[in-house]
Amino acid sequence: MMNKRWLAVLAAGIALLIPAVAYAQTSGDDGLLLRIGGTVTVAADEDVETLIVIDGDAVVLGTVEDIVVIDGSVTLTDAAVRNLVVISGDATLTGSTVISEDVRLIDGNLDRGADIRIQGSVIEGGEVGFGAALGVISVLIYLGISVALVVLALAVAAVAGRPANAAGLAITNETGKVVVAAILLWVFVPIAAGLALITVIGIPTGLMILVMVLPVMAVLGYVVAGIRLGTWILGRARPEALPAHPYLGALVGVGLLQLVGWVPVLGFLVASLVGLAGTGAIALLAWRSVQDRGEPASAEADPGVVPASEA
Repeated sequence: MMNKRWLAVLAAGIALLIPAVAYAQTSGDDGLLLRIGGTVTVAADEDVETLIVIDGDAVVLGTVEDIVVIDGSVTLTDAAVRNLVVISGDATLTGSTVISEDVRLIDGNLDRGADIRIQGSVIEGGEVGFGAALGVISVLIYLGISVALVVLALAVAAVAGRPANAAGLAITNETGKVVVAAILLWVFVPIAAGLALITVIGIPTGLMILVMVLPVMAVLGYVVAGIRLGTWILGRARPEALPAHPYLGALVGVGLLQLVGWVPVLGFLVASLVGLAGTGAIALLAWRSVQDRGEPASAEADPGVVPASEA
């Protein structure tokens, strides 16, 4: 049962991580549209509150309240925009585009047609604006990641609460074994994946391990450790006191870890240690599960073994 549950959680983790990391095109009326790499289009009938383009391209035909371009490009054609900020990027204004307020350029380029109306001002330079823009974007991205992690933690609590509790108990009760399992996982598995990349046949397997399996394991380990922290804070440290579905522990623990993550250096250190502990616990339980599955089969295969009920 544990293998099936962890497989289900792993699939859920992949499903949640792909949109969180890629975030290729998430849009909606009065919402946020974030593009990191690639190209995104705002159609003529779309109305977006904030468009942020980082190292990518955007084509805007509709209505956008605020646009921020960082190391990318945006083309406005017959668009209606309130504010436009270009940081180390390019903006091209064509057709009947209207900027109702200001255009701010920070090491950016603006190419506009003669009929383009900018009702505010074109402001060039301003390091304070650059820092403020990066600060806002950093907050938005961090909040988005935090929400995704809390949602994943709640999903783990719902789908695999008991295995998550078992892994959490291993972190505190079998710390030494968990540390050894984490070292084996993060040292030998990447080496094995790297060796697989040398061969043509092994390239898909090596890439899957490095790009998908290990990152998902790291996130799940972080979540499992967060659930354990939350249940401990709530006074449910003993096995008999752990709920089958630790929703509140997931919310408290992962939420607290994300708050600590705001602290420079300390946040990174805590996240790294927590992730290692969680992945070590998952690896340890997975190894034991494999061993448990093998024991009954070997006993049945040996005719000299007599079941206790028949002795």
